[in-house]
Amino acid sequence: MRRPRSAAEPVVAPVSPTDATSPAPVPVDGAPTDPAASTPDESSQPTAILDLLRHFPDYRTLWFGTIATQGAQWVLQVALGWLMLELTDSELWVGMIGFAGGLPMLLVSVPSGVLIDRRNRRTILIICQAALLLLSVVLTVMVLGDVIQAWHLLAAAAINGALLTLNNLTRQTLLVATVPRSDLASGIALQSAGQNATRIVGPSLAGVLIGLVGTAGAFGFQSVLLLGAMVLSVTGLASLRHSSPRTTSGGILDGFGIIWNSPVLRGLMALATVPMLIVFPYLSLMPVYARDILDIGPQGLGLLMAASGVGAVLGALIVVRIARMPRNGWFMLASTMGYSGVVLVFAYSTYVPLSMLMLALGSLTGSAYMSLNNSLLQLQVDDAVRGRVMGVYMLTWGLMPLGSLPMGVAADLFGAPHAIAAGAILSTVLTALLAWRSPALRAL
Repeated sequence: MRRPRSAAEPVVAPVSPTDATSPAPVPVDGAPTDPAASTPDESSQPTAILDLLRHFPDYRTLWFGTIATQGAQWVLQVALGWLMLELTDSELWVGMIGFAGGLPMLLVSVPSGVLIDRRNRRTILIICQAALLLLSVVLTVMVLGDVIQAWHLLAAAAINGALLTLNNLTRQTLLVATVPRSDLASGIALQSAGQNATRIVGPSLAGVLIGLVGTAGAFGFQSVLLLGAMVLSVTGLASLRHSSPRTTSGGILDGFGIIWNSPVLRGLMALATVPMLIVFPYLSLMPVYARDILDIGPQGLGLLMAASGVGAVLGALIVVRIARMPRNGWFMLASTMGYSGVVLVFAYSTYVPLSMLMLALGSLTGSAYMSLNNSLLQLQVDDAVRGRVMGVYMLTWGLMPLGSLPMGVAADLFGAPHAIAAGAILSTVLTALLAWRSPALRAL
């Protein structure tokens, strides 16, 4: 006879990423899970990755909307950073843009997870898209009217950060309902590849627009992308239009408890946290490298971000293969340390081709381990608590812009290369310590 589950036990799915036919996870309230309510028709054989866009219309709608939204965000990031540098001529203020965008993510991600589990996720997504579009239009008008100031940019980054957190978290939880469980790793990898592809197109176009028509043109282009994403959300996702909330019970701290009671989830969260806090923020200093170190201007800034995007796309696609192979834990640990080593070389490079190569390699390894981390975590969690668990996971993404502030301070005091190198070295040491202390990660 199976013993009853105690309240202290984690609500996670007892499956491995290679076992697509394992039983469904036990939901938080003990009721049987209805597969039709959370995923399309199950298949024992994974679908070819690009066929996901052809066979699953809701996934296709979600994918294109995500691409448009993420592309708009990269345009915003480049435009805000460049405009702040023009207004203040300070690396510290450029770093504060990232900090202002990341702080709301830390504040709203956990409550957002509770909201997502209790309300219609499609409706939440539409409201977020409309609010992001309004913010973009306001920025465009203020720049055209020549009334924009530094504090306006910080406020816009903060508002955008809060809205984007809820938007991205909603998209993460909706994805699971648009593909079969056997295709989840491929679906996450393809979405991640698409998002990272926007790092090639978005920043490049932003750099060209800034050089030709100024930051107002970049903000205007962002508005067009956000309008397209909102239209997709309103007209698509038909099967999710009347879906009911996953739960009406549970508290704001549920996600922390579930993660803490699972050694696997604890290890995955720790591995996501370390580089996100002390290495990834180096991307916020790209305007400094483009203008002061490599001397390539705004168009060159777009090229740097594009090189980073190419590597990130390849890294996400690699996960489709890696997720079905053994030793996933060791791969994530090794790629994390490899990522830090590549960033260390980039920090001191003054040769543009070498810098672009290191950005591409760094993004490849970083994207691969983060996509795999996300896939493994999603496979372990039941849909009834997915919003709350992913809300905690989203905190790690808030750490990247949060780490931009101390990195900006260090860059102001000691120079950008030394600040980035210090973060890469510290990340390597902490990851090695985690590999030693977490047998659950090594055993994945």
